[in-house]
Amino acid sequence: MVYVLTPLNVYFLLKGNPTFLALTFALPAFAFYLKPKLYRVPPMNYFFSFLFLFITIGLIDLFTLCILIPPFLIIGLLFTKWKHKKDNFIAIFGYVVAMVILYGIYSYACYFQRADILEYLQNNLLSISSYTYVPQLILPYSEIIRYAQISTGIGFLIVMVLVIFRKENWRATITFYAYFNFLILLTFIKSEWLDIDMLNNSISVFLPIILGLNISTISRIINFGLGRFKKFSPVTVGLIFISMLYASYYYQEKSISSLTISDQTPKQILNAYDKISQTFFRNSYCVVNDPAAQVISNNSHFFMNYDFFLNDYPKIDLINTKHKKDPNFLVKNPQYSLSKSVLVFVLNETANNESNSFAENKQLQKELIANIELFKKRGRRVNLFYDSEILKVYEIINEPRESKISELIF
Repeated sequence: MVYVLTPLNVYFLLKGNPTFLALTFALPAFAFYLKPKLYRVPPMNYFFSFLFLFITIGLIDLFTLCILIPPFLIIGLLFTKWKHKKDNFIAIFGYVVAMVILYGIYSYACYFQRADILEYLQNNLLSISSYTYVPQLILPYSEIIRYAQISTGIGFLIVMVLVIFRKENWRATITFYAYFNFLILLTFIKSEWLDIDMLNNSISVFLPIILGLNISTISRIINFGLGRFKKFSPVTVGLIFISMLYASYYYQEKSISSLTISDQTPKQILNAYDKISQTFFRNSYCVVNDPAAQVISNNSHFFMNYDFFLNDYPKIDLINTKHKKDPNFLVKNPQYSLSKSVLVFVLNETANNESNSFAENKQLQKELIANIELFKKRGRRVNLFYDSEILKVYEIINEPRESKISELIF
């Protein structure tokens, strides 16, 4: 109902998001961490509950486990009551044990896949498909965040009044206020291990929580003077709800109607990769694509960027063809070896180039097709492997029946 004020990339709502899924588990854990009495179990059960919870989150999204959870555990420990510190330390110990177990799991997986563990962790803490794009906002993104920070400051003052003069417990609210501002502070840190776009995406989840806490504090103050009118609450709530529905339609209709269909280019590229991985034998082929897609090639196939394919590969192919009958030439000159198949990603003119870097390569379409035709003239067989309105993938066959799984088996 506050779409024009929520700094969330709406296109993320249309696809799976591991951070959102991990936070689905993390948010209840935050509540049980701040108020252990909500989860009445023996200490050992409390430990194993948090242990399995953190392992689950770690298997879903390492960004949530390594970036979002530790600050909350530390900040929460500072503000919880002394009688809950024991439970807090049990949960923190569960986090440490979960990290050790997950490190063992991922280390074994990397050893089995022959991948570097640090490189794997960094790749999972960053996302090439995550970006901050919020054109629906009626206020600049930075201004909305600043207003949210100001609201936490005002809310903190109200809470302190309630704590000092009414002896009320608002520790959980203070914790979320501090945590929210800490996440915003993290967005100003420049690090190759910290993805700011993923952090902005996470902040959009906590913003409604901050709004709810602010309303809670304001309502508590209002109740001091209007408590005697409590019997009219159902009518008041109904009128407020109807007013919000009307406002959400009236003030947001223009922004919602201006939405465009999300760009299908990344989806088509991933579909093509999926079909390739199911069809070709591992490390028997090479993919020609944008450098941003190179991470998909790790430990599965060889990779060639467009610039190398257009300028250098034809020369290598020519030398390879010239000395193909000499068995010792490639042994002495392995740099002239060719993959058994080369799969070239060619984007059509219909690809949108406004929201991703892949679609910018559509300007290379004519050059890529010309290069493919060159290999045809040299006697290479060329197949159209994948075809859609946005993307075509051509297979240049250097060694027939040596790359596809079905041909190798049958």
